[in-house]
Amino acid sequence: MNLHGPCRRGARLEIIPKQGRAIGMPASVLPATRRPPRQGRSLLLVEPQDEDALCTKETLRTAGVAAPIRIAQDLGVARAYLQGEPPFSDRVRYPMPSILMFQVRSAKKSGFDFLRWVRAQPRFSDIFLVTFVDGRKVGDVAQVCRLGADWFFTKPCRVEDIRKLAQTFPAHWSLTRRIG
Repeated sequence: MNLHGPCRRGARLEIIPKQGRAIGMPASVLPATRRPPRQGRSLLLVEPQDEDALCTKETLRTAGVAAPIRIAQDLGVARAYLQGEPPFSDRVRYPMPSILMFQVRSAKKSGFDFLRWVRAQPRFSDIFLVTFVDGRKVGDVAQVCRLGADWFFTKPCRVEDIRKLAQTFPAHWSLTRRIG
């Protein structure tokens, strides 16, 4: 079953299965739109498996996402990227992302700790955080929402789900022509 939905601090989380697939949350619990990014739009995808990274990147492209997509192999690399540590010091070559996508359960580090760290940094407050969670662990969904994620998906996520997310928050996403 694919799950997806918005997160908002203080909102009661409701996951409503519909015909064995996707979900929804009432429009009244959509997350408040974060400030539009100050610089150009880009996306940082944290994915340790090359095949999964390519698959997710292709899904994003098929959904119409035109923003540059950079891939970090793990949360440690993503943290170095966000902080502008070498080799990511050149912000022209490695711009601050407007969107950050990552798994909360990783072999090397806890995505929950990473999420907590990102949200504790005021300079990252305008980054739109999308997390991938295990759909069988509802507690993970509730926790990422409490920690400040803006959206969650289960993997594999569907093209139409990403397209809807991008169209809902256009300030963060660069889209090609409208698809579908």
